[in-house]
Amino acid sequence: MASWIEEKAEQIKQREEATRKEREWQIHAAQATRSRGKEVVEKLEEAVRADVSKWNEKFPNQPNKQIDSVGKHFPNGFKVNKTHYPAFSLYVSFDAESNSIPYIVVRNRAVDSTSYEERGVFRMHLAEDGNIYLTRHSSPISFEEASQILLEPLLELP
Repeated sequence: MASWIEEKAEQIKQREEATRKEREWQIHAAQATRSRGKEVVEKLEEAVRADVSKWNEKFPNQPNKQIDSVGKHFPNGFKVNKTHYPAFSLYVSFDAESNSIPYIVVRNRAVDSTSYEERGVFRMHLAEDGNIYLTRHSSPISFEEASQILLEPLLELP
């Protein structure tokens, strides 16, 4: 029978090893998401472009309901514009410092022609299989769900 000292020493060694492995994984995950951040934003842009195209197809003869454009936005992102009421601009980019994808929505008020901003963020995480996935409020989401989160509130009348 092992002495309690041997058992305690083994427990401590196992915890230290688990902590070391977790720390190494976190460093690896941060490097992987940082190096592939632009790629992830491009995938999100593809999902947004597909949704914008589908939306615009629903209103072929109503340009006031259509979203005007989706385009590149310097340095690592894209921009979505709608100039007719309810008008908005959506800016999505990759933030290498925080390994996240922040977004800013600028909405224009019809009443007094002023604008206001709303901000949000998607976090990037590395899965064990090497894929990067997004989360919002700690819940994993697909690129299609992220596109819906970005666009749906903007297409409703305030």
